[in-house]
Amino acid sequence: MRYGDPAEAKKIVQDLLDGIDQAYTSGDFDLHCKLVHVPHHIRTQTEAFAIRNVDEMRTAFNIFREHTLGFDGVKCKRTCQSAKFKGRDKIESVHTVEYFDENGTHVMPVTDTTVMTMHVGLGWRICASTNTTKISTGASDALRGTARHKREGKKELTS
Repeated sequence: MRYGDPAEAKKIVQDLLDGIDQAYTSGDFDLHCKLVHVPHHIRTQTEAFAIRNVDEMRTAFNIFREHTLGFDGVKCKRTCQSAKFKGRDKIESVHTVEYFDENGTHVMPVTDTTVMTMHVGLGWRICASTNTTKISTGASDALRGTARHKREGKKELTS
């Protein structure tokens, strides 16, 4: 691995994004959880959220997946646009997110996300993200739903 090489940073991030897409498409939360660090911080245009534990992550994953499946977003493709090392164990990147129906038709406009990826423990994990798009994706609703779910003392939401 050549630290400082943008191509290497981009490959690391794209590998994580491909895994997250696979997890989303198949509904495989366990795979998702191996790629995203908890606690996890998410910022949207208007709000900031902290996912503090695996149960909150599972609830957010399932609520957002239900939301996107509601408009036939059965497949997701994240594509790393740029990435750069910010130290030996940290990468900052920007990627696009696209949702498609079963026929391959876009069902939501392409969005942009800035991500902080860190080498944690034995591997790279996505630790924080900022949704930089101005359109509503439903992510904030899913995260608010997670907070509401926790406040109401419900057990984890599963799909």
